[in-house]
Amino acid sequence: MNTKQLSIGLGDEFEPGRDVHLACADVEEIWDIPNVKHNHPEKTHHPAQFPIELIERLVLALTEAGDTVLDPFMGVGSAAVASVLHGRRAVGVDQDESYVEAAMERVEQALLGSLRRRPLGTAKYEPNGETLAQRPAEWDAHGEERRLLEEQQGYANRG
Repeated sequence: MNTKQLSIGLGDEFEPGRDVHLACADVEEIWDIPNVKHNHPEKTHHPAQFPIELIERLVLALTEAGDTVLDPFMGVGSAAVASVLHGRRAVGVDQDESYVEAAMERVEQALLGSLRRRPLGTAKYEPNGETLAQRPAEWDAHGEERRLLEEQQGYANRG
């Protein structure tokens, strides 16, 4: 791994290599997970929803099967869903009742296997430009016809 490291500490007690480390990692080590937008399979009514895949990676890295994951600001339950999908228990809290109801529904769907979600490790969609909206060919044909007609009628060079 090719990294640059910066250690930060306070006062005389600071020991490089022990206190705080910040590193710049190779691109392969950066998680490229799309955010939950209008066309994402996980989209709910929450305005700042986390993708389940992001939380799945954290749950797998930081907990063991059977552990309990606490999310004190659970929103629509992405952390709870990620937890139950990987054999963890989940506890979540939110002040918005509609979010709690959505979270409970999503956890139930995850346990039943019917939750629409982007599977862990799915490659991010990269558009190649071929499927972008294009001007219909008939528009160009009519435009050319109109231009020729205007030239014939003397409208093309009017000032």
